Amino acid sequence: PGRSVALAVKLGAPIYIPKELFSELACKVIGLGGPEDRASMKISPSQASSWRLPKTPTQFLERAEKAREEEELRQQAQQKPIWQLKASDIRDMSVEQLRYVLQAAAIPSRRSDTKEELVARILPEMDEVERRIVLVEAAVRNEEYTEVQSA
Repeated sequence: PGRSVALAVKLGAPIYIPKELFSELACKVIGLGGPEDRASMKISPSQASSWRLPKTPTQFLERAEKAREEEELRQQAQQKPIWQLKASDIRDMSVEQLRYVLQAAAIPSRRSDTKEELVARILPEMDEVERRIVLVEAAVRNEEYTEVQSA
């Protein structure tokens, strides 16, 4: 049965097999090892809906890689508490990393928040000097020179 499944997967043909048989063969067919190897793979909760039915083994592997990258981003973002962040750290962080920083500090954020909105939520918790640097950089970027002079 394993070769039949492998052939069907390779050809992109639909497979109709009992659930128990699939759970035993699926990871072996796409080269992920046995059940103990599957247990070590983590699924990101933010990607839960897209994990339900990967259409191809390649798609499954891509999703596993994306979840691994997301976990790395989370760990990098949560290495320092907010008050230790530098202006350069904030500038270099992606929207996802800023969300993770806020999440670690128990500060709520919305998925629709832009980078500027997330930074605005972080600013009150930052060191005063670094906070001013972030505000001056934002004012210069927006050509608000009166704001730069007052900071």
